[in-house]
Amino acid sequence: MDVSGLEISSKYIRAIKVGRVGSSLKVIKIAEVQLPEGIVNNGKIEDAAQFSSSLSNFLKSNKFNSSHWIVTIPENLVYTAYKTFPNLSSEDLGQAVDINANSFLPGDSSEIYWGWQEIQTTSKNSGKEVMISSISRSNLNTYLEAFTKIGIVPVAIEPRSASVARVFGSTSNTLVLNIEGDTLCSVIINQGFSRFAREYQISTDEKDAIKSILSEIRRVTNFYLTEKNEDKIESVILDGPAVNAEMAERLGKELGIKTKLASDIFKLQGYNNSSLALLGVGIRAMFDQKQDLSLSLMPVSAREASQEKRSLLFYGGIANIIVITSLLFMMLFLGTWILLKFLSTKADNQMLSLKQAPGFSEESEASKTKKEIQEINPIMKTEASLEDQMVYFSPILKSINDQIPSGLLLLQLNFSANNTINMTGTAQSREALVNFRDLLANQTYTESVQMPSSAFSESKNINFTINLVVKKEALKK
Repeated sequence: MDVSGLEISSKYIRAIKVGRVGSSLKVIKIAEVQLPEGIVNNGKIEDAAQFSSSLSNFLKSNKFNSSHWIVTIPENLVYTAYKTFPNLSSEDLGQAVDINANSFLPGDSSEIYWGWQEIQTTSKNSGKEVMISSISRSNLNTYLEAFTKIGIVPVAIEPRSASVARVFGSTSNTLVLNIEGDTLCSVIINQGFSRFAREYQISTDEKDAIKSILSEIRRVTNFYLTEKNEDKIESVILDGPAVNAEMAERLGKELGIKTKLASDIFKLQGYNNSSLALLGVGIRAMFDQKQDLSLSLMPVSAREASQEKRSLLFYGGIANIIVITSLLFMMLFLGTWILLKFLSTKADNQMLSLKQAPGFSEESEASKTKKEIQEINPIMKTEASLEDQMVYFSPILKSINDQIPSGLLLLQLNFSANNTINMTGTAQSREALVNFRDLLANQTYTESVQMPSSAFSESKNINFTINLVVKKEALKK
């Protein structure tokens, strides 16, 4: 699957495709365009039509042909919390996060999307620490609708801080400042993970901007060091189109902290030092989605989306085989019926003509008829064996029919290998579709339910496919 990285900020749209040359990374393609004022405000899309048009024209003009994308969005749209759990297995940790998510995140669960990932625990803590982030459904749906309109599929959507952190290794307490116009994004990185992030508006006047930046740095670092019980910030890195060497030198003197430009640190072939977030999201786009456990604000994680896509391709192939087999069966049935009808009519005519002919012998003609019947019997046995293979699914089908919520229409049901029922239909809303999926998952006869993540790219009139695997013991043959 061809995947590229896309960064969206209030000022810019940027895209990147990263590849490997031997053991080294290389930027295959990179581009950026400045957004007209007012299209995106503090990360929120204010003019959806203009945003879609700008993004579509940008990708076409720079010949980005990827169908799937990892997307990073502005930090001020996202709420992030850090929580510590006991030392649980990966499966139990996921269940613990699901159970407790509502107590961590602001707003009603029906009004937000959220995601999480495990992060390295510092030496001062015990257990397993996770980063959990959420975004309002209305804000994310605006992005998803724009992506759907121009035909791109987001594999994962993450906050800017997560993208920035991916570029760093095991550095301790590093403050990254990205400055774009009057927007300052502060991210504190520790051991390769984002531990604190926020966006802040600063003055565009050079003298006032330095004062505003210094004030923001002190505010952010004092809060972080106190909250996390850390000793100090080790270094400051300046990133973005508005930074320069003079600014780095002045901030370093004022703060007494080693301050560098990102462009002096990260030397990647083809990279133009436009944004560390862009580089980070490009690196994630190289990951094998089957192993991608990084945070995603999408309703389905990148790893789940990959698994569902593989399952869909597999069951799609099985479904095709079943359809072809069904057609052959129908052709065999009709052919057999026509053949029997023809033979019956022919036999009657022959018997009538023979009886009328001189020297007619019923005994010899009976032998010929018996021979013809013996030739037809194998065909009939084949048809009967095909019918014997049908599994009796009626009670389960009745139960599925009872679960169909208002606003959802099932168009087709197919039975495939491995006790699987393939359902296709249309949902008037994403909520109706999620409700139906959850109802099916909670049935006693259900082993698993798979639904492709692409169904979530639209908010209404959604065409969907659901694969329901039935427990063997639930079948009554």
